[in-house]
Amino acid sequence: MDPKLYEAAKEGDVSCLSGIDGRNITEEEAMRIQDGKFLKRTQHGNNNILHIAARAGRDTFVAEALRRFPFLSVQVNSQGDTPLLVAARSGHYKVVKTLAEPAMENEPNSSGSQRRSVEEMWKKGKLIMIN
Repeated sequence: MDPKLYEAAKEGDVSCLSGIDGRNITEEEAMRIQDGKFLKRTQHGNNNILHIAARAGRDTFVAEALRRFPFLSVQVNSQGDTPLLVAARSGHYKVVKTLAEPAMENEPNSSGSQRRSVEEMWKKGKLIMIN
């Protein structure tokens, strides 16, 4: 992963995303943008930009990246964690809400990993403050 993009995700600097017009870019289209730099992952941990921003609690960055690259939200890192689970484990509930809302809306009857993560946290009382 490009070190500047890593730092931007970690610090919540959305300016690195400003050159990307449009919403809901497909993975195929993303491969053609700046040599696919937004799809690259960290060497250690296999994290994408949503994992990094989620761990750092950068909800604005997560929202903007999610709007452009929604497919990144379901990618797992080397530990099998989605960005949603990373945010929950890091205690960043605003990021959890940002990532969970589209997952719950798009898959209301699904048993997908995103939905299970949200339901597990809800049962444990971890999401009571989010409404």
